[in-house]
Amino acid sequence: FRHRRVCAALRGFAAEGGALVRDAEAVSRFLRRDLFWHHDDEDDDLFPLLRQRAQPEDDLNAALDRLGEDHRRSEGMVEAITAVLAAPARDGTVRIDRK
Repeated sequence: FRHRRVCAALRGFAAEGGALVRDAEAVSRFLRRDLFWHHDDEDDDLFPLLRQRAQPEDDLNAALDRLGEDHRRSEGMVEAITAVLAAPARDGTVRIDRK
């Protein structure tokens, strides 16, 4: 649920071209700390358990492999996103370039 809320917040920031500092800080905190715990939980506990319990016809391996790769690729994205969110303007907002 929190992951979905953060994604919705990021979409909102992009659509508005900015965010309030407190909202940017909350998203950054999730991305820097909680997201990696979430990924570790999935990679270390959930995915192996799903692989063990899944039936061959469930064909989960490809999907779980993709999710694990997404976790690894997101590390660089998190650094770039949090860098932008950490640069508040004088008016108490964070400007988001739409590029």
